[in-house]
Amino acid sequence: MSQLLILTSARRTDEPWAYLTSTVEQIEQEEIDIPKGIVCDGKYTGPALPPGWTVQEYFRDRIDLLDAKASDVDVERQAHDRGDVLANIVLGPEIRPLEENAAQTLVQGNKKPYWHLLKLAAETGEDVIALEDDLTLCHNAIRRMATLPIPGDLAWLQFFSPKIFQQMWAFIGLWRPPPYSHGFLQAVKFSRRALPTIAGWRDELEWHKYGSSDDTLNLCAMRHGLKYGAHYPDLVQHAGDVSAVAPEFAPQSLKGKLSTCWPGKAFDALSLYRRDDVYR
Repeated sequence: MSQLLILTSARRTDEPWAYLTSTVEQIEQEEIDIPKGIVCDGKYTGPALPPGWTVQEYFRDRIDLLDAKASDVDVERQAHDRGDVLANIVLGPEIRPLEENAAQTLVQGNKKPYWHLLKLAAETGEDVIALEDDLTLCHNAIRRMATLPIPGDLAWLQFFSPKIFQQMWAFIGLWRPPPYSHGFLQAVKFSRRALPTIAGWRDELEWHKYGSSDDTLNLCAMRHGLKYGAHYPDLVQHAGDVSAVAPEFAPQSLKGKLSTCWPGKAFDALSLYRRDDVYR
């Protein structure tokens, strides 16, 4: 069985939970009977979720970043100031001001809550679909993700790969890109076989080397010889006009972060089962 977890956080907007609400509604429309839950980066104060959904809150270093101020200093910055061994491998770009001209900083991005999601995923003992919350899905996208088996030589499958598929043409099915080349974690299905290794990477010193989840996962894959598959076509599209990867992160342009091979909201992902076996 597959399970599903969505990583979410409140946005600093008039509708802090709009992305999550939209993504949950799309998933509910599929009426798929698998365990579903959200992992919230901070305190969850959003609308009630449909029956059967669970909520897990994650507070980075006991800080709720939505309410955090620049005076809340991250422990890794403290280590940097003390000159600890850890500081020697934490790259500068990981630590940036929370506010313009702020004297103190927090670690940016969603790497910490994402690895908390991976920890919860590993504890299930099942394959787990991990989504970010700002998505537009094809029809039956989740059902396709849940039912498509992960080949034994792969640690995870990606269903959003604008870095790999840069044009609207390829053979339908699973592709095996060069190792350590992955980017974007909007829609990933992790293998139950690989999850303990990936989640356990959090305890390794090198886990701290990069600020982004993508680079951290690539380094984990490199050290442990993990490979991944990219599904063509993409089954989700990055939603909205800008990207906000964490509460403390200033919105970014989606330029270069949109799929060029997403067949659209009306496309039925289950129709791929009539065509993809030839190419797997």
